[in-house]
Amino acid sequence: MHLSKSKLFVIFLFSTLLSQSVLADEKENFYKKCTNQMENKLVCDCTYKDIMSDEQRKHHLKSYELNALDDENLFELQLSYMKCSIKQKYVPKVNDNLGLKANLEGMDLLSSAKTNSDYWGAIRKFLIAGNEGNINALNNLGWMHLNGYGFPRNIDFAKAWFKIASFYDNSMAMNNLGWIYLKGLEDGKAKYDQAIYWFLKSSELGNVQAMNNIGWMYMTGTGVSTNYLVSLEWFKRAAYLGYPVAENNIGYLYLNGWGVVKDYKKAKIWFDKAADKSNEEAENNLGWMYLKGLGVEKDLEKAKSWFLKSAKKNNNLAQFNIGWVYLNEEPKNYNDARFWLLKSAEQGYDEAQYYLGLIYDEGLGVPQDYQLAVSWYTKSAKQGNSSAQNNLGWLYSHGLGVKKNYEKAKYWYQKSAYNGNPIAQSSLGWIYLKGLGLAKNYEMSMFWYLRSAVSGNAFAQLRVGDLYYHGLGVMENKKLAKEWYIKASNQGNLEAKEKLETFPNK
Repeated sequence: MHLSKSKLFVIFLFSTLLSQSVLADEKENFYKKCTNQMENKLVCDCTYKDIMSDEQRKHHLKSYELNALDDENLFELQLSYMKCSIKQKYVPKVNDNLGLKANLEGMDLLSSAKTNSDYWGAIRKFLIAGNEGNINALNNLGWMHLNGYGFPRNIDFAKAWFKIASFYDNSMAMNNLGWIYLKGLEDGKAKYDQAIYWFLKSSELGNVQAMNNIGWMYMTGTGVSTNYLVSLEWFKRAAYLGYPVAENNIGYLYLNGWGVVKDYKKAKIWFDKAADKSNEEAENNLGWMYLKGLGVEKDLEKAKSWFLKSAKKNNNLAQFNIGWVYLNEEPKNYNDARFWLLKSAEQGYDEAQYYLGLIYDEGLGVPQDYQLAVSWYTKSAKQGNSSAQNNLGWLYSHGLGVKKNYEKAKYWYQKSAYNGNPIAQSSLGWIYLKGLGLAKNYEMSMFWYLRSAVSGNAFAQLRVGDLYYHGLGVMENKKLAKEWYIKASNQGNLEAKEKLETFPNK
């Protein structure tokens, strides 16, 4: 279906104003009015004859193509446009080929764009294409607003373009609207009912991304109740149409046994299908299978090969995995480990940030640098990584890379401890036992030592034995003290072994 010539020209004018970097209040009010009309599915529609003569229109099309319209002239045109009524007209297309050609040229420019000037070249092509009735170009304009290509990101304008394109049954635009609602890109609040509404409309038109998105919602229980079987059916719909992301997701269901019997061979079949289409997530998953020997013989070289294929496509999990392999293989390859872990860490992956902190903390292949360790641990800890939280607490408690601060040490140990880290739980027990930065509290010391000891921490088991032996924070109980000393001794704790050798018989 094509846009009417009149409607497309109005869209053309609307986008021209959106592109201006500095807008007067009156112009911003105009945008709001027009956007509100679009929200109500009333597309701003005037024939160009209502606004200007044919000669004026040709002049302004040419001027825009040369990027020569000034603010004053643009604003004058928009004020004229605002006086027009809302209409619904369909005018036969005159040049389908021109619209298709301009859209393809815009996509080529967008794919190679490096500067705002490059993006503006793509914008001009998309506007010309849209003016000639190419609906995909309108979706592309929305995509540029969504991602901030050529101008600051603006979700409202992205939605406006997507809704115009959706009005003309553009499945990509419908899927993009669903994505905005799924991720809560408007106001930080996801609108799952709207997301699934648009994904369903898009999938009815055969859009494989929308099918996969519905499957993902059911697989993860996002906005709907988790249902792996429903998820599998949606993934299969997209996979049978050759969509590699869905093929990978089916493999993931079989790998984990979600909604199906766990089957590594079937998982590998689906990962192979997706990897054949260069899907980086599937490549990473194949690397994981070879690393762990899941349904295949363990093969470190094949694992590294798959991880590298994916990592070079900027997959942050694969970058972490290959970095981890280099860090732990024999002989160790610290330089390559640090290179890939940094790539992953810069994308925000908390495990990679933790391991980078560890590299600088312990001086693995680099000079020991506690300040850099603190920096990377902090990034990871703020994302909830319990190991980073524990290590950050340790550095604060010992004044390494930072000024000694028991209050901050306790803060990070406690964060880690509540995340179930037994080492942090033991360290909290020590802080309360010794009264480091606070009053001694044997009850809290026993509370944290006991939680750690139950998890198998030998040092915590020793301290629980001490607290029972001396009746600190609990009633004195020599029998329980001996039992905990035995547990710690069985794990090789020498202090516990010595205490058992001198333990009273009665």
